[in-house]
Amino acid sequence: MKQRIVLVGAGSAQFGYGTIGDILQSQVLEGSEIVLHDINPVTMAVV
Repeated sequence: MKQRIVLVGAGSAQFGYGTIGDILQSQVLEGSEIVLHDINPVTMAVV
């Protein structure tokens, strides 16, 4: 089932990268839409 997954604080290198990697490796979440949000535009630009 396609889901929309919203990550708040996704600009954090420790949280963002690890969580996105876990989602991408999950067969259950395959095809889901990932939406990234963070209050810091500089760190979001890196992600």
